[in-house]
Amino acid sequence: MPGRALALLFVSTMAWAQCELPDTAAPVRASRAVFDRLVRAADIADRVQLAVAGADCPARQSQFEGAWFEPARRRVSLDAALYEFCAARKDATDCLAFLLGHELGHVSQTINRLSGFAGGDAKPDAAENARREADADLRGGVFGYRAGFDSLRDAPQILEAVYAKYGLARKLEGYPSLDERKAGVAGALAELRRLIPVFEAANLLLILGANDVAADCFEGIARRFRSREIYNNKGVAYALQLAALGDPKETPAYPWILDSSSRLGLTAAGSRGEGGPSREELYERGMKAFEESMRLDPDYAPARVNAACLADLYEPKSRRALSRLDDASDLIQPGSAAAGALAAAREIVMARRAGKPWPAPVTRGAEVESTEEEAIGERTPASVLRGKAAGDGVAIESDTPLQVGPAKEYGEFATLVVQRGGNRWAFVTTRTAYAGKTAHGVGLGAARTAVDKAYCESGAPCGVELRAAAGTWLHFAKARTIFLLNEKGEVASWTLYARR
Repeated sequence: MPGRALALLFVSTMAWAQCELPDTAAPVRASRAVFDRLVRAADIADRVQLAVAGADCPARQSQFEGAWFEPARRRVSLDAALYEFCAARKDATDCLAFLLGHELGHVSQTINRLSGFAGGDAKPDAAENARREADADLRGGVFGYRAGFDSLRDAPQILEAVYAKYGLARKLEGYPSLDERKAGVAGALAELRRLIPVFEAANLLLILGANDVAADCFEGIARRFRSREIYNNKGVAYALQLAALGDPKETPAYPWILDSSSRLGLTAAGSRGEGGPSREELYERGMKAFEESMRLDPDYAPARVNAACLADLYEPKSRRALSRLDDASDLIQPGSAAAGALAAAREIVMARRAGKPWPAPVTRGAEVESTEEEAIGERTPASVLRGKAAGDGVAIESDTPLQVGPAKEYGEFATLVVQRGGNRWAFVTTRTAYAGKTAHGVGLGAARTAVDKAYCESGAPCGVELRAAAGTWLHFAKARTIFLLNEKGEVASWTLYARR
């Protein structure tokens, strides 16, 4: 936003510090609840903090303060009056998610060192400012989507109301006009609506073992939304595709890190990509993706751990794997998920160098038999597959043309079709309003233990896990069902699928 802080409005740092509300204050607790979900979804919880200032603080030098990001202090600041503005709305959390997400979009621009977005000596012109703000809106919208908010839906109307609340002119010097901002956020919303099916397809295909198609999806996202996480995930997809070319008995269960949120519980059991790229090509593609992730953020340790695993997978006993792990160890905080992955990767690499057995993967129980085809809202994946192919999806250029979509919403559920060459996948996913249950009696809000009890013969975990920013995906192949669990371990949605 205008001024040095890329913010809605501006106030001196010293005055603002005197105005900070304590953590126990209601506006702070409510704002931080939204903020924490956003930074977890953006994977930047260790990069930025939140401060909230009281509206009646005598140290305030101006009443025109809203929200901004201070790169030097790694802090997003929020005016309590702006919090109250959102709290009075029916969409209170989405309103806060939009305003805070926009500032976190600027944080992401800085972290990813994007050209034209991360500072510099040259003063940006009006067009550059508009582009920067629209990009921050899109990034904030992506974080909001991952965190479970619909933060951009009413953003143009929220902007109009914020300008009216603070008595701002529709045109501000050195900043896009209100009409330009509204157009920018509307464009960001339209782009987010196009990207969401690709995000969902990438994760679903990855857990199904269609690693080559998942990699193409991540590439399609990266062309529109450049970030370290997307390139990292793309590299993981190529690495899993490479692992699938080998003998599973001779391939360690490397601790791949997706979205840097957790170790990835997938092995080399995916599609083998017959007739596809060679081992060398897959290695080069995967390493190039990890290198791009590290170029965007040299401090991004997950990409370094993944690059080490890929180097060891491709060339066991190579010194390159240990070198990558040594670099990552300087960036990882003890006790984090990445620290566990680093230790597991080092154990595998050292065992292979010494010619000793590496740790065996976690053994999972057996799934219950599921022969009946399920439906959600009387819609089965097979019926979606039988539908006519439409051209209103997202086309992604790749070795084999790929289309994600059409994606259709039906209120209580949604459908998605993915087509690549002669292969076609169909997905039917519940939405929050769905009141039904699966054929095994699991509904929205059910605990993880209830899912395992219903789908595993012994009641012990038996599904394949994929932990990402959106939550934990849990795949039961016999039931052709994929659950998405939220941060509480409760069912947020489930997806039925079919392939032709």
